Amino acid sequence: MSQQKVDYHKEQKRNRRQIMKKEKAMRRLEITILVVILAALVGWFSYLVYRNTQSKYAAANVKTTEMKLAGWENYTNNLDAVIHGEEIEEDASVEVVTEGEEEQTAEVTSESTEAAASETAAESAEELTEATSEKAAE
Repeated sequence: MSQQKVDYHKEQKRNRRQIMKKEKAMRRLEITILVVILAALVGWFSYLVYRNTQSKYAAANVKTTEMKLAGWENYTNNLDAVIHGEEIEEDASVEVVTEGEEEQTAEVTSESTEAAASETAAESAEELTEATSEKAAE
């Protein structure tokens, strides 16, 4: 039995380089397989998290509102006209459209425009008078 051991060790010594190359190759192959498996697991987990969060955001009820500002522009133009003493345009309307609901329209009459413009002009005149009197007092 001891002769068999001696022969085995001699064989190992002769083929040491080849044996070491085979062991290194096997170790590299094992590490490569392990990295591929881990990358697949991380990718699968990331995909599941992404899909789960996207379905939650897609399910959220998002309400959008669209406004047509033509009526607002007419209103401000009428205010400017009243302040400057010009002729007022005809009645205007403001449309507010909300997704999933009926169209709602608010009428802006020239009377309400004149009243608002008169109030604004009066307030501006009062502020101007106050500012002038404060400057004169100084």
